[in-house]
Amino acid sequence: MQRIDFEPKLGMTEIWEVTPNMMAPPFHVHSVIFRGLSIGGEAPAPHLAGGKATILLDALRKLLMTFTQPATREFSFMLLRHHSNSCSRRGSGYITT
Repeated sequence: MQRIDFEPKLGMTEIWEVTPNMMAPPFHVHSVIFRGLSIGGEAPAPHLAGGKATILLDALRKLLMTFTQPATREFSFMLLRHHSNSCSRRGSGYITT
C-alpha cells in the first residue's frame, strides 16, 4: 500500500473527532471497536456509548479508538465513510499499527 493516512502504535488508544458530510454516512474502521464519547458535544445515550464497529455519522462525534490488531503496509486497515453502494477515495483512509 502506497498511501497510509494514520500510523498509531499497536495497543495505542486515541481520541478521534470525526465530522459528517451532507449525507450522514456510516463510519467504520476495519478491526477496531470504538466507544462513543460525545455526539454533537453532548454525552451519548447509553445505547450509543458502548463498543461499536460502525456508527451513523450524522453529527460531530468524539470516539475512543483502541488499536489492538496488527496492520502492516501490505495488509493495512481501512477507515470508511460509505457513500451509496461504493466507497469513494475521498471517504476512505488507510491505517497501519
